[in-house]
Amino acid sequence: MDLALRAVQIWSCGICLAKMNSMRSIVVRFYQSNFARRWDVFVEESRNGTFLHKRSYMDYHADRFLDRSIMVFEKENLIAVLPANQENNSLVSHGGLTYGGLLVGKKSHGWDALRILEAILSFVSRAGYSSIVYRCIPHIYHRWPTEEDLYAIFRYGRSG
Repeated sequence: MDLALRAVQIWSCGICLAKMNSMRSIVVRFYQSNFARRWDVFVEESRNGTFLHKRSYMDYHADRFLDRSIMVFEKENLIAVLPANQENNSLVSHGGLTYGGLLVGKKSHGWDALRILEAILSFVSRAGYSSIVYRCIPHIYHRWPTEEDLYAIFRYGRSG
């Protein structure tokens, strides 16, 4: 099944989900409140997280946005988070924030972003969403350079 993906650059992409053997160890799940502390520690230690991504800030909007944030694990290690909410049949990276975007750990590389995005796309598709509205974190807010998410979107998507 193809999943439409729109990035901040207003790309309209048809996503072709290929199967990779390396994805077997990646587990994607929706955020639950019992993971709040783990989420916040990850944001603090990530390459590109800001105070906007902390649960206390995001939960402030809980009455206006149905939170569908995503946590990505490899084995038991949290390797990425995607602040997100549900809007109709779309997953939005996050409508209550100035920007959403994929937050990754300090040891993350391009290959990891490809695997993480593919796992998220597969998970979101199985969850019944027809599209993702992706709003990346502006690079000026990154602690360390990290735009692998944009490369992964380019790699999996094709405009038109």
